[in-house]
Amino acid sequence: MNRRTLTKSFKCLFTLASIFFLSIGLQAQNVSGKVLDEDGDSLIGATVMVKGTTKGATTDANGTFSIAASKDDILEISFLGYRPLEVVVGDEDYIEVMISSDAELLDQFLVTGYGRQKKSEVTGAISSIDVDEITSLSAGQVQSAIQGRTAGVSVLPTSGAPGAGFKVRVRGTGSNGNSEPLYIVDGMRTKDISFLTSNEIAEFEVLKDAASAAIYGAEGANGVVIITTKSGSANNASVNYSAMFGMQSVQTNLKLMNASQHAQYMEEAGIVGRTQADVAASPYGSNNWLETIFEDSPIMSHALSFSGGNEQTDYFIQGSYFDQDGVIAGDRDRFTRIGVRANINSNVKDWLRVGANVNYSHYNKKGVSEDSEFGGVLGNAILMDPLTPATYTNGYPDFVQSLIDAEQPLLKDGVGNYYGLSEFVNGEIYNPLGGVAIRNGS
Repeated sequence: MNRRTLTKSFKCLFTLASIFFLSIGLQAQNVSGKVLDEDGDSLIGATVMVKGTTKGATTDANGTFSIAASKDDILEISFLGYRPLEVVVGDEDYIEVMISSDAELLDQFLVTGYGRQKKSEVTGAISSIDVDEITSLSAGQVQSAIQGRTAGVSVLPTSGAPGAGFKVRVRGTGSNGNSEPLYIVDGMRTKDISFLTSNEIAEFEVLKDAASAAIYGAEGANGVVIITTKSGSANNASVNYSAMFGMQSVQTNLKLMNASQHAQYMEEAGIVGRTQADVAASPYGSNNWLETIFEDSPIMSHALSFSGGNEQTDYFIQGSYFDQDGVIAGDRDRFTRIGVRANINSNVKDWLRVGANVNYSHYNKKGVSEDSEFGGVLGNAILMDPLTPATYTNGYPDFVQSLIDAEQPLLKDGVGNYYGLSEFVNGEIYNPLGGVAIRNGS
């Protein structure tokens, strides 16, 4: 073997040896580790991927993982609602990492009964109402929080009386004998939420379609309203007081005949009654009954709350008062509510949390007949003639004087004036103010 051949053989052996040792250096090693959250708890189901490859692993019940990777590889660690993290393997064969939650990312997801979904995918099915909008309500019932703020949901008051309820229709009229949605307050089912005040609500959501409400079964067929009340925060004691005062009034474009028009109507219809001359000579002029029965009325609410806590226990305690007079009959048509709420939660053990949500409400409601064709205040106000005054304060017509002389039991108001009696309508139609006085025992 000559010198040139020997040199080539050594070069070939050197090249093979270099490739061999280089391959040993680049050989993947088995890397294990653990993924923790910002509180030091294990994250189950976190994804660990070798960047730029399809190799990956998932953390087990203890938050641990094992994956084949070389020292130059980069591990990508991710979990829903947490900021992704990249870690270089290096010479380590055990890696423990901690990832932190991403509040902005969490806002883009909703947890449903069957897992997590992107908020953009369920926008039409689940509606969340801003708590600030609820707190600014001046109404006595929290159902009005949905009114005009949630697409596809119809909210109509049953009447304009103080304390009147609402008809809420999330998915139209149901065929199961009830069209009202299912109300869930702090995880408990209830048929009515009139005991709640706007100041104690932390979250307000409406599940509108069958998919989002499926977990509640047939009871959720008419939609589901989920309400979470407020709780305290650790090391954040606070005292809050809120008050509201307003005046209510009625604005209507309904036009009634005045006394002159009514007299003309009777003359043209051939009905024996007062003439235009009688109207001109009357000391009572023309009475617009809608203006007579409607009046400005006050509405107010007060709420005082205490909240706070420490690492083990948090609390939220609130007292509230609501008072509303009606626009008809003043304080004879009135709704008052007094409420007390106490939400207390305590971490007894690391694995045990005990709490109690207690609510007490007391109602006092009195009203007048309003939705009857005959006998209701509004019905009588529309049907009564404008020639009849609300009360007699300046003499009596002949037919009223004859009743007084006959000692008929005529009704008087609080200052001793007789309520006006109509000479032209009778039977079930009567002075609406007198009807209110009779129904309220005055």
